[in-house]
Amino acid sequence: MWIPRTATGYVEITCPDCLRSFSVRTRDVRPGVVLASPCIHCGAEISYRLDGTISRAGETTALERSHTCLENGQRAVAESKKAITRSKVRFAKTTE
Repeated sequence: MWIPRTATGYVEITCPDCLRSFSVRTRDVRPGVVLASPCIHCGAEISYRLDGTISRAGETTALERSHTCLENGQRAVAESKKAITRSKVRFAKTTE
């Protein structure tokens, strides 16, 4: 599988067998070298190779942008739930 490397020294690997993810430290690994790690969940051997590019300082990576999008979505869902709860309370008070 292809995995981009960031400046943090870790990559997130998803096991193709059990579909669970885990972090692997790759700080001292040279790009282009094929590596193998056992899945910490099911023990399957996972082969991967690191990309040689590292994100530049101040530049967000695709992973960071996706986390931000997820967090924004979760906040929107929480706000929607609060609004629905407030509407239900208002409706209950007007029908009493």
